[in-house]
This record gives sequence, structure tokens and C-alpha cells, in this order.
Amino acid sequence: MIANAITYCRIIISMLMFLFSVFSPEFYVCYLLAGISDMIDGTIARKLGQSMQRAFRMRITIVKSGFR
Repeated sequence: MIANAITYCRIIISMLMFLFSVFSPEFYVCYLLAGISDMIDGTIARKLGQSMQRAFRMRITIVKSGFR
């Protein structure tokens, strides 16, 4: 559940990136936060033994929509 919440936050952060110009500090902060959340959500899910099927579907949706 925690890992899924992190993934949902990454979706929101990725959408926020569209509000900022590419070379602005705000854009890079969002980009950094999205990258960090991408690295830690899988680790947290494995450590807590959370279901990976739902997270896998969400991840595929994110990649196909271009938010990664």
C-alpha cells in the first residue's frame, strides 16, 4: 500500500512537470523527486511484501502514458 501511494505521488509529480519550463529549477526538483520515488517504491514493496500485480499495472500505465 505504501509503495502504491509513492507511485501515485510520482504520477502527480510527473504531471506537475508540465507546468514548468524545461530548464527551470522547479522542473528539475520535480524530475529529481520522480526519479527518487521510482527507485524506492519497488524496494519498499519488496521489504513489506506488498502485492506487485497492481503496482505492475500502474507502472505499465505510467510508461505508456509517457510520465516516466
